[in-house]
Amino acid sequence: MLTHKTAVSWKIVSAFAIGGLVAGLIFASIVSRPTLHSLWFRYREYWILPSISFSFLAGGLFVLNLTSACLLSKLRNWLPFSTRRVIMGFAILMPLPFLGWLIEPVPRLLQFFMFRSLLVLLLTGPLLVLTQKWHWGISILMLAGSLATPLIGSLPYLVFAFVPAEWFQISLIT
Repeated sequence: MLTHKTAVSWKIVSAFAIGGLVAGLIFASIVSRPTLHSLWFRYREYWILPSISFSFLAGGLFVLNLTSACLLSKLRNWLPFSTRRVIMGFAILMPLPFLGWLIEPVPRLLQFFMFRSLLVLLLTGPLLVLTQKWHWGISILMLAGSLATPLIGSLPYLVFAFVPAEWFQISLIT
């Protein structure tokens, strides 16, 4: 049997999930435009690297998603938090789109750890403000996930390291 509290929890989760889906679709449609590739990516030799504007767009859409879902949940009285706490939580999130610019002068390896640590602090800070409780489990899982993601993404390179590079070259002659 579904209680009122469980139904409201599902509505909140649904609001955040739908907001994330919409923000992801907007991000994909903007970034995948061929005319805007030079704005979102830098080309170095045979590498394609995301630019600072790419990070700014991703962070901005993330903050927009959280703002809209939280505002919807607050307007429907699903969230029991005061408006002042919600505003303080979003004030903590505001540097998120600028995180790439803040750590750019730092060496690459240090950037890797600093970016992920600051990201976890910026995301768990509003949670601390809203719930007035530090959630160690969520913080540790977020940090572990953000550190493990690049390693998981590099697994195909390890698996196919023994395969000659010619196998992956695309012939332009048809």
